[in-house]
Amino acid sequence: MPSSITFFFHIAAAVHLGVASANLFAFRKFHYLEHLAGVPLIVRQVFLVQNAYLMAVQFGLALLCAFFAGELTSGRPMSVAITGFLAVFWGSRVVLQLGYYDPSLRQANRLFDVLFILADGYLTAVYAAAAIGGLRL
Repeated sequence: MPSSITFFFHIAAAVHLGVASANLFAFRKFHYLEHLAGVPLIVRQVFLVQNAYLMAVQFGLALLCAFFAGELTSGRPMSVAITGFLAVFWGSRVVLQLGYYDPSLRQANRLFDVLFILADGYLTAVYAAAAIGGLRL
């Protein structure tokens, strides 16, 4: 796979960091703690732990993209499997954004809606390019 694609993985690292940091803004913007106050303790705890883990995974993916772009684009079976999975993962996130979230909520939060579609779409394209390119090697 041409090494020029690693440049796009470095951008993907920044995108992952942006998506991870968006969760911090979401807590305040959507009043998570206020809304979670009325749910059972276990639901609140699971929600908070899952959010923290999602942010950690995003950070980890950013590190992989930043420091192991060459490995991810190597065309080796493991790199094709990882990038293929991540392409499907982020592609399905775009589909959910467009088809599952309530249109009125998306419209009320249009900037975030567009930013997430662009970020998730970018990640889908970068990972898919690596996976497909790796299959040809």
